[in-house]
Amino acid sequence: MIHPNAALCLLSQNRGQIITEEPVLLKIIVTDIETASFYWNNYLDQYWRDFYCMHQSAATHSETTIPASFGIIALQPIFWELLIIKPDDF
Repeated sequence: MIHPNAALCLLSQNRGQIITEEPVLLKIIVTDIETASFYWNNYLDQYWRDFYCMHQSAATHSETTIPASFGIIALQPIFWELLIIKPDDF
């Protein structure tokens, strides 16, 4: 599932900001089970697995089931804008 119009702004008050525009690809178990499984099994600790599974019924939850609420957002930047802040030099 691709959403062509997305923007992201990352801000650090001491360093500056990065603004980027990109298409966004959402990878969930329905669209890309291989990627969703990889991140679920290799990067999520038990706390986050419990968080995602918290609203599943006992009948649909098992240790190997990835909930539909879990997904990966893949960003592919096509534009970057950097603003560097130097607190000692305005």
